[in-house]
Amino acid sequence: MRLGSVYGSIGVVGPQGFRSLGRVCQRTLKAIEDAFKNAGSGGERKKDRKAIKDLENTIVLDVRANSTILSRDIVREAAKRTGLLRGYLNSTTVTGTARLLKSFYDQNGYVLCEVSSASIDPSGLVSLSVIEPRCAGEPVGMQFLKEMVVNPEDGRTVTFKKFNEMQERRKVVKKLKREDLNTTFVPTKGRTRGDVIARTLRMETGEVFKWDNERWQNVANSGLFELVRTKPTKDKNGNVQLMVQATEKPTRNLEYGVTKSLYTGEWEGEMCFDHKNLLGGGEVGSLVFRRGAQDPLASYKLKYSNNKFGAPYGYEVEGFSEFIGGDGGEDVSTVSTKGLNPKKALSRIGNMLRLGSGATALGESVSPMSDFSSDGSDPLSDALTGSSTLSPTDVDSVGSTVDNSDSLFVKRGATFRVNKPLSSICYNSGAAASLETTSTYGGKNEVIGSISCDVGPVVSYIPVIGGAHSILTTVKCGGRITDANSVLPYTSSTAVAKELVPLGRGESRKPVVLGLRHSVYTSSSKGPLHEAHKAGCNAGIRGYGSRSMGAISKAATGTVEVRVPGNFGGRIGRDVGGVLFGDWAVSKGMGEGREGGRGGEIGMDFKYAVGVGIRGSAMGIPLKYDVGVNREKDVVQSFGIGGDFQV
Repeated sequence: MRLGSVYGSIGVVGPQGFRSLGRVCQRTLKAIEDAFKNAGSGGERKKDRKAIKDLENTIVLDVRANSTILSRDIVREAAKRTGLLRGYLNSTTVTGTARLLKSFYDQNGYVLCEVSSASIDPSGLVSLSVIEPRCAGEPVGMQFLKEMVVNPEDGRTVTFKKFNEMQERRKVVKKLKREDLNTTFVPTKGRTRGDVIARTLRMETGEVFKWDNERWQNVANSGLFELVRTKPTKDKNGNVQLMVQATEKPTRNLEYGVTKSLYTGEWEGEMCFDHKNLLGGGEVGSLVFRRGAQDPLASYKLKYSNNKFGAPYGYEVEGFSEFIGGDGGEDVSTVSTKGLNPKKALSRIGNMLRLGSGATALGESVSPMSDFSSDGSDPLSDALTGSSTLSPTDVDSVGSTVDNSDSLFVKRGATFRVNKPLSSICYNSGAAASLETTSTYGGKNEVIGSISCDVGPVVSYIPVIGGAHSILTTVKCGGRITDANSVLPYTSSTAVAKELVPLGRGESRKPVVLGLRHSVYTSSSKGPLHEAHKAGCNAGIRGYGSRSMGAISKAATGTVEVRVPGNFGGRIGRDVGGVLFGDWAVSKGMGEGREGGRGGEIGMDFKYAVGVGIRGSAMGIPLKYDVGVNREKDVVQSFGIGGDFQV
């Protein structure tokens, strides 16, 4: 005997989730209860009343459901907990079982599924009828909207840009702000594809509709949309399509600024063009162009990435050509000789003409017109007159021969990276494979292949005090193929730990924060020289130059900061803060000889510095200035762009 059935309206749901689903479940359960209460009313239902009375004393021996989601064990366990199994059929036991099964549905993402009715036969078998709507032919539909201004004069819709132009032509003294305008949304065209979102949400045609809120949040917060809301709709066959209504952000973006080279430690100008929805699925295509003021050539990178809205196995493909500088971080560029003062010494690094101070590498002062060579030629005069071209092997300002043919010049290659391959173990992880070539000014080339894996940052929060801790580890292995066709394997690994601990709490003021950062780096002696220089730059500390470490094979660094926020009131007070810092680093250098790989390792070096700094911002750009004293008791200062490290 059928006791009742109801399927509530799905309704319109906002981006916070399916808010009406609880009401649907409540209506369904109420209908089952009403079915018991009203089953005996009316003369025409006397038979039903008698049948129910006969079944009231029937012991329920088994409970089943016509479900593809609920297993028999789950249904029997829910019926057992509510007393329906081995008990009697009544409104209390049926609605209790329905609630437990609905809770199971919701916890597993089947938010539209529910128990709709129950029936029992004289043998004691209770059959539960469930509604499990399936995805439509197109599981996700897209409806793009554009916000426009309603012109107060004629009621027509115009774009914000056109409305501002209209105000300027009319010379409106007090222009209306955007938030004061009467706006509406009109249909428009968009780029984002519904099938990509369906794959991200793991919705397939014919499968039971399942909602993954975490994946949806990744889509909603992907940066593609300004506003987005969802509306599940039901077709005539009872299948469900998730309708996504969205206003898209501009996809093309051009940015420019300054950055520091990872290999030379020098400032570079940078320009980046991005297309953030290249194929309609959140794919990003970017072209990055960088060049230092004295670099002989530019660095560029062409990258295509598809992070699959934060799902596992997103990937990146990157092609690059990067200037990796000369040994020791020397400038390498061709300087114009027009207006050259011959009283200044001329030094040459690679293919560079550089004005020097007339001092040797040992710091000894020499005459600007010292003999440059033993054969009577004068490279300085030749450079001024353009009568000769200097070769990579040349002479220095005191007449000794300098061979810079081994100075690193450029690296070119490609990298393929997969995001979150270990998502079942760690949320943040990555794996990459790279193939590149490096060359020197003298024309020596190497082919380098490598694979790497990183895990983290793994973030954990410190209870009670409200702090946070993170750790990031990277392991890399590869091989170098030199001009002599010898294969030189190498490995490297890095671990970085960060902690942020608030020192006290304030209801209205930001607390003082203790920041800790420690890192360990190690590499085999035959690793690529440019990676050793890069590791040296990364291990650099305040109080020393960005290339003071040189090429390193091992390093341990630490930073302690006490960050004092600006709590002085007003905009300036909020933007300005202070910091007390202490940095230290222990490193082991790597010999840069090319014979036999790398010429071995050199001794240990210890550096430290302590000081104070100021933090602020200008036009939204975080700035920092530090001054302190290093191990050599030199008062040093440094300027940087960007915020302090975070967990």
